[in-house]
Amino acid sequence: MHPRLRRAAVSTFLALFAGAAGAAPQKPPSPDRPAAACQDFYAYANADWLAQAEAVRDADGVFAQLERASRQRQLVLLEAAAREPQGGIDRVLGTFWNAALDETAIAAAGTGAIDPLLGRIDKAKKPRELAAAIAQAHAGGVPLLFRFGVGTDLNDPQRRAVYLRQGGLGLPDRDYYLREDPQTQAIRTQYRDHVARLLTLAGTDPVQAPAQARQVVELETKLARASLSLVQLRDPNNSYQMVPVSQAVKLFPRLELRHFFKAQGLETDGAVSLAHTAFFTEADALLGTVPAETWHAYLRFHLAHVMAPHLTEPFRAAHWSLFDQILGGEQARPDRAAAMLEVVGDLLGDALGHAYAQRNLDAATGEGAAAIARAVVAQLDARLAAADWLSAEARAAGRAKLAATELVIGSPESAPDLSGLELAADAHAANVLAIARWRQQQALQGIDSSEPPALQAHRVSAYYEPVHNRLAVATAFLQPPIFDPAREPAANYGALGALLAHELSHGFDAQGSKIDAEGRIRAWWTPPDYEAFVARTQSLAFQYDGYTALGQVRVDGRRTFLENVADLGGLELAFGAMGRSGATAAPRVGPHTAAQRFFLAWAELWRRRYDRDTLTAVVMTGVHPPASFRVLGPLANMPEFADAFDCTPGQGFVRAEAQRARLWN
Repeated sequence: MHPRLRRAAVSTFLALFAGAAGAAPQKPPSPDRPAAACQDFYAYANADWLAQAEAVRDADGVFAQLERASRQRQLVLLEAAAREPQGGIDRVLGTFWNAALDETAIAAAGTGAIDPLLGRIDKAKKPRELAAAIAQAHAGGVPLLFRFGVGTDLNDPQRRAVYLRQGGLGLPDRDYYLREDPQTQAIRTQYRDHVARLLTLAGTDPVQAPAQARQVVELETKLARASLSLVQLRDPNNSYQMVPVSQAVKLFPRLELRHFFKAQGLETDGAVSLAHTAFFTEADALLGTVPAETWHAYLRFHLAHVMAPHLTEPFRAAHWSLFDQILGGEQARPDRAAAMLEVVGDLLGDALGHAYAQRNLDAATGEGAAAIARAVVAQLDARLAAADWLSAEARAAGRAKLAATELVIGSPESAPDLSGLELAADAHAANVLAIARWRQQQALQGIDSSEPPALQAHRVSAYYEPVHNRLAVATAFLQPPIFDPAREPAANYGALGALLAHELSHGFDAQGSKIDAEGRIRAWWTPPDYEAFVARTQSLAFQYDGYTALGQVRVDGRRTFLENVADLGGLELAFGAMGRSGATAAPRVGPHTAAQRFFLAWAELWRRRYDRDTLTAVVMTGVHPPASFRVLGPLANMPEFADAFDCTPGQGFVRAEAQRARLWN
């Protein structure tokens, strides 16, 4: 996770796929080694690729390569918009792009775009003045101390609600502050040095910056201790609790929430979702006990931190070194155009995605992908109807939810409305703030309606969105080897089908069962249903706990549990959908049966060679296990795999029948 300036709207529930294997199909593995397939199917399926990647420190794979292909198409699009804009969207994209690449103007501007807010912070001496500076930053779309935004009301999906949520940390997750293993301690030391560097760049006396950096990290550590974990945040009940503004004002007096809402242009006699009460209790207390000078350092750093990718080269270099190289595992710093492409996607993603789909989505791809998505939905409906482990009420509610699920393939039909957004030709950082402020205002103006966030077609992404009960797959996702309309069906079901089924399955598991067909937080499983779910899947936690990924560091089977369940459930559904389509009976293609090609296509998606830093980040904080276990983990439980490759239960990585987990089988 790279902390960039994000849109203000809360609760997007995007599930983006990241990093996996090469886009070009490899030579099929030899069929005369069936025992090898049963011993380690990941190594068997990807033997040639892994041999070629042996000399590469960090060999990325399919998703990273598809992202590169998408980025190249985006660059062509933006360069054309900058030269000869064809309309309103092109004009906005082209203006932003030209300013983003104007290094001379960026250097001349320095910190001018954020100087007014830095000055406001420095003048704040009392808690209410600090709270006012925080409110002013939020009004400009810059999140300081906590997150604020608008999202669908989980109790009334026809409306949008104001959400206040935990935040305020510079590192990607609270566990970076709480773990005591040597790797995490080293990262904290590097982060403290980074804080001092950004403070100095933002105008702090270099002699005082190291001491102030220690104070900033100590303050963030206190906030981290009061924050929910990634696992806790996945439960929607932990992020939704409507309270009257008058009550919130009394609970957290130093945060001056009534003034905060007025600064955002909101009425102060309504209600707000404020579920992360432990965090806000701690933040409110710290405003009254931590010296103003420490708050100055904290707020100055976070303002510089959020804006660092958009300021002068020293800011950008510092940000890249820690967050992209050390935490993200990137080996080479991208050129300016590549870096700014990410910024365009973050800030103007709806506009960029619309233009991308107009140029890159053909009818055969869209229709073929839609057919597989419908087949997966039909298969889940059949499995729900036959799921005797669920109560009759849960089966009926699940099928009703599935029937109401919206499929969005490629991109939204309508273009985004950019009216009211004005950008300058030579002021990149100011443009970033203008877009953030505009997005904030757009979100707040739409508070009486509920519109799902637009599918951004240029993203290599597919996701299930529970609040709007929507399964979406972007145009850039529909590339080989994920999907090719000219390829034989088994491989398309093993790749795109399994990925879409993985996402859809999230709407019908132990977490998805807490949100109904209309997007409300309402448990439609009974207590015995949850018990049955645990009985069928709990062995996955122990299975993945047994996988060693980094020296003596094992995969966390509990943190990755829901994703592991979705991998298994997705493969079960996709294999069943392939069978219902008749593709399983297709003749051999080369040496392999259709069933074997299904599993080979899945394994090809996840080939990846990590360097130590990247693997450390995956193991420590990722909700997915490392790539090889996304192959071995679910297939070890599937009798369909064992039958396809003539594996004996208990042979190699294949689990014995008594150990197997299952979801929809």
